[in-house]
Amino acid sequence: MKAIFILAGLVVGIAVLASPALAQVAPVSGAEAGHLTAAGTGAIREVSAGRRHYEYYKDFCKVIERASQTLIEIRAASDRAFLASDFSGNSEAIQKTQRAYSKSFDKLADELQSTLNQWVSYYNDPRCDPPYNSRVSLPKEWTALSVGTYLIAINRAKEEIVETSRATGDKTNSFAPVGDPQGFGVQATYLFAPWNNALRVGPFASVDVMHQTVNQNFTGGQFLGTTTHWLATAGGKFGGVVTPDVFLYGLAGVSWLNRNLNVNFASAASSTVNTPGFTAGLGGEWHPRSWQLAGHPVTLFAQYQHTWWETANFYAPASSPAFNYAFTRGDDTVKFGVNFYFGGAPATPDYPVKAPITK
Repeated sequence: MKAIFILAGLVVGIAVLASPALAQVAPVSGAEAGHLTAAGTGAIREVSAGRRHYEYYKDFCKVIERASQTLIEIRAASDRAFLASDFSGNSEAIQKTQRAYSKSFDKLADELQSTLNQWVSYYNDPRCDPPYNSRVSLPKEWTALSVGTYLIAINRAKEEIVETSRATGDKTNSFAPVGDPQGFGVQATYLFAPWNNALRVGPFASVDVMHQTVNQNFTGGQFLGTTTHWLATAGGKFGGVVTPDVFLYGLAGVSWLNRNLNVNFASAASSTVNTPGFTAGLGGEWHPRSWQLAGHPVTLFAQYQHTWWETANFYAPASSPAFNYAFTRGDDTVKFGVNFYFGGAPATPDYPVKAPITK
């Protein structure tokens, strides 16, 4: 879109400069210059005051909108003054005055543009209902289906293994080994805005893949422990849209852990089990401005979760038939990843800015 504005400006500027008839542009009057200078200075002051200076969000949005329109008028006046300064039909004094106006307008417009750039993220907020938006917007602001992938940076699993005698039922030993491998996973989420405000809720599902051993080792290569293959979680996310580009959330769900229970003493014995559990956590998601893939928004996220697993039992393994073993585990997991959102809008300019004629 900006490229079209720039091309149009160049075409018009060349046509005007090439045609003496068209080049007869009325000079900018002193009154007009004074008015635009006051309007531009006032706009810079109002925008620089920031969001907290205004009681209501939309009041600040209107300030930014007015300042954007003032910016257009100043740029247009600068172009006019530049053309008038080059028109041979004007006196040398008028040409000199118009050149001074053009330089002054350019300086003022650049300062106003810079001030607007600092606050344009507020203008992109849906509460402003902006007609212009430079970022690839998330569909209806974080209400859509997304799929993602992630790296499991930490999965600290603490396994408590209790050995009991089958003859007496007494506990004979207790161990607490810890394992912390990396892995990867995939997830899908669908968020809704049921109350038409900043709150979002929706279901999610994820699958983690890792090869995780949590063993209590003994001399001679003997050990007790587990080997994890995958774990899956299904539940709900709930949170709030802090800004159009930031979503903070909590999550809760039920999980399933696929692993082998291993008792390796005189011989090796193994039992494959699926253990249920409960997961709770929190996270944050960020949409970098203009990030997209095939026109769809792409976000980054970080998430922490803890899972409490039910106890899994291995009764009388062949390598230790006189004992039963109970495996109770808890996981602390940190994930970093990306999400791909279905839907989205193409990028357009942040706010209306007139492309200046090449000088």
